[in-house]
Amino acid sequence: MSNMFGPYTEDFRRAFRPNRAEDSPQAAVDLQSIRAVSDEGVRLQQNLKWAEAAEKLEFCVQAYREALGDDADDTTAVRGQLARSYRAMGQYLEAWALWKKCEDVNKKRFGPSHLNTLDYTGLLLTEFVRQRQWIEAKEKGESFLEILKQTLGPQDPRTLGVVLQLGSVYVNLQEYNKALEYHQHALAGFRKAHGSSGNLETIHAQFRLGALYGEFGDLKKAANIYQENRDICSSTRGITNQFYLRAAVNLGSTQRRSGNDIEAEKTLLSLLPETGPNRQDHDSIDYIEQAADELVKLYNVSGRQADAKKAEAWINGSPASLLEIKHAKLQGAVTAWSPKEGSGEQLSNWDVVIFDDNGDKHTAVALIDTACQTGNWVSLKLVERLDKASSVSQEFESPGIVDAHGTAVRAAGVIELTWRKHPRGNKSHHCRFFVFADIDQFDLLIGIDYIERAGLMSINDAMVPLIAHNKIKKDDKATSDAKENQKAEKEALDKRKQAKASQQAQQQAQGNQSQQ
Repeated sequence: MSNMFGPYTEDFRRAFRPNRAEDSPQAAVDLQSIRAVSDEGVRLQQNLKWAEAAEKLEFCVQAYREALGDDADDTTAVRGQLARSYRAMGQYLEAWALWKKCEDVNKKRFGPSHLNTLDYTGLLLTEFVRQRQWIEAKEKGESFLEILKQTLGPQDPRTLGVVLQLGSVYVNLQEYNKALEYHQHALAGFRKAHGSSGNLETIHAQFRLGALYGEFGDLKKAANIYQENRDICSSTRGITNQFYLRAAVNLGSTQRRSGNDIEAEKTLLSLLPETGPNRQDHDSIDYIEQAADELVKLYNVSGRQADAKKAEAWINGSPASLLEIKHAKLQGAVTAWSPKEGSGEQLSNWDVVIFDDNGDKHTAVALIDTACQTGNWVSLKLVERLDKASSVSQEFESPGIVDAHGTAVRAAGVIELTWRKHPRGNKSHHCRFFVFADIDQFDLLIGIDYIERAGLMSINDAMVPLIAHNKIKKDDKATSDAKENQKAEKEALDKRKQAKASQQAQQQAQGNQSQQ
């Protein structure tokens, strides 16, 4: 620390050493000089000149220690300011050590419930969260919360802020019930304090609750919360505000994940300015680009590769391409189905985890496609990502089909995979998959056979498949055979449905007799 004082001379430093009493006339002059340097350091921080601010504040910490003592109020206050510069410069351990020193000094002088102490306890909790030290954050946060409840009251906004912060900690610890309880409590408290106005604390708490339901996989609740959050931001802050954009892009993403592609396209397109992305608008550009990326995913999955390329061109600075995208009904993988009663399912595409040969989990997206009547399919890219290409078998009979656009679909092999729904799926599924070499739009596709056999969902009897898989048309005879096979497959499906309905009717009749 010998060179921390920079341009300040040894004579200037020496002037503080003999003067430890603040009531000395010379000490008053000296302290006034230190405070002037400290104020200059704070101004530099306000201008984001962290390194220059740190140099001045380092001098002030040492000068105050020599003039007033290590635990003096001024020493502690400047030490806390210096920690902010260290934190901004990426010197996390140094920042944490200074804040911990400030907390310890204030605890010793004033007690753990004093507002000075609470300031530094809150900073330490936030630092644990930023560094993803979840166990430490939980312990620090819970003890901090109890002090705040007793000192400020359970409904004080600062107390509720820590409740919300702890909710995020429990999410990362995968204690989801606790996380939901804390998020709901925080939102209810902020609404009680601020009403339905566009208060930022309420907006943030509501958004975080929507994100939590998305983490659970309850996309219907997540979408409803995001939509309400977006509407509140629209009426109180305008549609160009970053909080509106944040809610809207997450709404569009959730709609896309739910299979509600038409609404998702409408939501996401509304966020993209026809003049192209304004990269100078640092508050909004990340959300705008995220909306464009979501559109690219939506168009690729739904077979609209031309529109996907136009959305990509818009991202890369070609705004005219956006005007060419037509708001027509999507031509793609939208599955018509009815959720099983009481299951809570709302999805046609699921987030899943797949297990590799080492038992490690990998995330992927599975399209639950009731219109696919020929097996299950996996992309070759996913197989390679799992490092299981050597497990692909060539001993199989190719299903020989075409997609909805009449393009031949050929399998590159077959493979056995184990997967389960993410994040809250309890049942593991072990399936045989055809390997699809020429596809980027999905990771996994689960066909009607396994959907029914595993009871993944109840099929809507009135469904009209939007993706029809037929036999390859080699000649007229092959076309005729394809139609016959398709007809036979449909009849078999109808028979399975009738048998299931008959079985359910018999079980219900037996149940009624036993009750009589």
